[in-house]
Parts: sequence; structure tokens; C-alpha cells
Amino acid sequence: LTGILVLLALVALAGCDEGNPSPPPDPALAASLHARLDGDRTGACVAAAVIDAETRRAVVCAGSRSLGPSTAFEIGSISKTMTAFLLADLIEAGALSLEDPLAMHLPPGTEVPTFDGAPITLAHVVTHTAGLPPLPPRMVIRDVEDPYADLTEEVLLDSLADVTLVEAPGTTWAYSNFGFMLLSYVIATTAGEGFEDRLRTRLFEPLGMNQAFVDDLTRGRNLIDLPTLQRELGAWGAQAEQLADG
Repeated sequence: LTGILVLLALVALAGCDEGNPSPPPDPALAASLHARLDGDRTGACVAAAVIDAETRRAVVCAGSRSLGPSTAFEIGSISKTMTAFLLADLIEAGALSLEDPLAMHLPPGTEVPTFDGAPITLAHVVTHTAGLPPLPPRMVIRDVEDPYADLTEEVLLDSLADVTLVEAPGTTWAYSNFGFMLLSYVIATTAGEGFEDRLRTRLFEPLGMNQAFVDDLTRGRNLIDLPTLQRELGAWGAQAEQLADG
């Protein structure tokens, strides 16, 4: 379910392309970061840049860890902006419209809630005004360190049947990972390719984001170890299957 899980902390970004080595760190900026991080028990790392007449960079970690040009970081819900971009891209191509009801792009028979006949549209989903809960109601979390491991397409879609809208879509803003899971599903199925493939061809490659990835762990990345989770793969749901292969 690559198209679903990407919204929940799977996209990772590395520092720069291996072919373009990083410039040496700026001593003054590094000293400022050390003053903030030294002794921090979280093991946090910070990559910072000051962009002015010239760009100064520094990377500092609390503790003994170090970062390099190919170290990847999970970026979490920043990936929602990427999903919104892919939606806009498909709208520009004429494949989708913000006014489209969500149900129009889900499998036949999917029970999608309405309020007094008013449907949830893609505009509602992308703006967090659909009235959907934060997570799919039928989602079962067996491992808090990998909460989406057991989430399937069936659970995602069937969860809509458990949602009762208390007001018309578009009335109230309420942050919803569930909504963006559904939106990424719509994007992948409409595009006819996996979500990561779509991100790569429409966003990563045009912008030179050559080390960004979702589930593709075969690209030689150095995934930053998160000490509080100890996740070997550094990405939730790494066993997710590819969605919408044609």
C-alpha cells in the first residue's frame, strides 16, 4: 500500500547527491548548533543552512552519531504537500477535479459517508474539511513502533462505512491522516502506477531529488537510526506492497 502509507512518514530525503559533495561546514554555525545540542539525550541531529549573500551550512548531532551526504531522514507529514502537488498535477491534466466526489474514485460498492446528501469531494479531503477522523476506524495497531504495518487497502476502504458525518463536508477543519491515505489511493489508481513511481517521475526527478524515496530501500541510502524506535529499515510499513500496477 505504498500509495497509502507515504502520507504517514515514509518519504525520506537525503542530504545531497553523491556526485555533488557537500561543502565544508561553517565553524560559527556549527558552534551555535553544538551549544544547543551538546548533552541532549535524544540523540537529535540538525542540518542547518543560513542563506544570505552566501550559504553557510553545518550538520551537528548530539552524542556520537554523524551524518553524511547520503543520510536519509523521514519527513513525515511534509509529504502531504507532495500529495497535494500530485493531485494538482492530475487536475491540470484533466484526470481529476476538486469538485469530484471522493466516492467517484473508489471501488464500486465502497460505502462513503454523506451529510444530508452532501458528498465528500476531493477538495474537502485535501483541505482537511471532509469530516473524517484522524485514522481509519478499523485500523488495528499491534506495534506502536510500526503502527501501519497491518493496514491494508481493504481496511482503509471499509473504514469509511464506520464514519458518520456530524455536519456537512467543508464546514470544519480537522486534521486527518485517514483522508490523505484515501487521497493517495485516488492519485495512484487514477495515475495507473504506484505512488512512489508517480512521485519520482512528477516531482523527485524534475527537481533533482535523486535520493528521495518512499519504500525503495535498494538505492544505497544511509537511513538515520532513530534511537527511540530502533527501526532497522527506518520507515514504517516497509513491507507495503505496490499499489495500482496498471
